[in-house]
Amino acid sequence: MPALPETNYPQFRRYKTGTSWFRINSPTQYEEIRKMGSRWFIDRYEVKILPDRNWVYDLTFAYQDFAEAITQEEYQQIFRNLSS
Repeated sequence: MPALPETNYPQFRRYKTGTSWFRINSPTQYEEIRKMGSRWFIDRYEVKILPDRNWVYDLTFAYQDFAEAITQEEYQQIFRNLSS
């Protein structure tokens, strides 16, 4: 199995559609904030199977076609909006 590229965690991403924001904590853990209509959801995931690991890899390293990098501050602002 090839080694993962070097990166620092956490990493932050947002779907280009503006419906989900991600905090990637490691190759096997992430959280997602989703907007569905007027409702918001936050989910935390522990990745255990290969297809999910591949998806986290893509979200971390090969995301440019479907997502964009955001700052920790941008992610935290969305998170704070959920809490208020």
